[in-house]
Amino acid sequence: MPNAWVEHVRKFAREKGLSYGCALSDPNLKKGYVPIGKKTKKKYDEEKKQEESAKEFKEKAQGLYSQMTTKEEIKDRIAKQKKYIEEIDHIKENVSKSFFRVRYKEKIENRKNYKNAIKILEERLKEL
Repeated sequence: MPNAWVEHVRKFAREKGLSYGCALSDPNLKKGYVPIGKKTKKKYDEEKKQEESAKEFKEKAQGLYSQMTTKEEIKDRIAKQKKYIEEIDHIKENVSKSFFRVRYKEKIENRKNYKNAIKILEERLKEL
């Protein structure tokens, strides 16, 4: 039985209609490969979960923010989101990295969501 990398290359080549050698030189080959080791699999699963959570948040935010009709309402929400980001950054500066990562992991993820929310709100503001 060949190793996982060889199997991945063969599968990629079949899907793209390439020879094995051409598939090896394709820059997109590495993107789809996930090593099977415990650490890498765990990291991959975590990243996948974060991507799904961000996508879910974006969809929810777009639905919520589409109901906002006045520019003042949108600007107020943008200000709140920026304030949340500043608070998280302030905590991050004043707390050790390891402690911050453990204690405020959820806030780090929320920071990304707040940034996405600001982008969505700014797009909504342009529409009005």
